[in-house]
Amino acid sequence: MLALAASGGAAAGSIIIKRMGRPASVLTVSAWQLIVGSAPLLILSAVLERSASVVWNGELISLILVLALLGTSLPTAIWYSLIQHHDVGRLSIFLFLVPVFGTAIAFLAFGEQLSVPAVAGILLTVSGVVAIAAERPRPGTLPAAPPLSATSVAPPATVPH
Repeated sequence: MLALAASGGAAAGSIIIKRMGRPASVLTVSAWQLIVGSAPLLILSAVLERSASVVWNGELISLILVLALLGTSLPTAIWYSLIQHHDVGRLSIFLFLVPVFGTAIAFLAFGEQLSVPAVAGILLTVSGVVAIAAERPRPGTLPAAPPLSATSVAPPATVPH
């Protein structure tokens, strides 16, 4: 259920950012999205993990910074920047590559073994993404939604007195 909620939230966020057009700063939008999204996690961890102890040291802080900056903030900012200039539906197909990269990193960095079904899944996934990415939009398909702006929203109707 949580995975479905996360996917729905990510999809809604992508559509909202796309419809906003060009916000003042993609980094600002990304930062607020990450701050708002982490607040419930902070509350849940404070409630559910009271007995957990954390040893704060240089290694832990380094890992948190790398994951927060390179693993979360940078990809989020790049994603929001991309969806301002490209069709969200076509970009979303590349999200299928996330487990492919995860598997590749596990193999290369940690020596994980690749099974025949895993390799077949990787090949099938990559070939599907390549096939969709290479496909040209068909004539008659709907264009991307126009960006929202203050002028695109109709003012409220006035009633004469």
